[in-house]
Amino acid sequence: MGSEQNDGRLRDLVARLRSEVGKAEASGHPAGASLRAVVDQIERALHLGPAERQEQHAEQHRRLGDVIAQFEAGHPGTVAIARELMQLLGGAGI
Repeated sequence: MGSEQNDGRLRDLVARLRSEVGKAEASGHPAGASLRAVVDQIERALHLGPAERQEQHAEQHRRLGDVIAQFEAGHPGTVAIARELMQLLGGAGI
């Protein structure tokens, strides 16, 4: 998958995850704010160059993995989107 296609897919997944964040926050899920912070950070990283993306890579994965663990039981759709996003982030060096 090309870099532009990969970035387009990343942006699509971020938008879908942002929608799920809104649902989680509306339902009062305690991890909603944490997920919003991770999504915000990922969106900022999409505008960085490759070197800057690489610097944030490990931190992005750790934070997203932590938030996924908080959503596993009650929000399988959110978890599926977040897991796919993690895979693409790895491929994009974020």
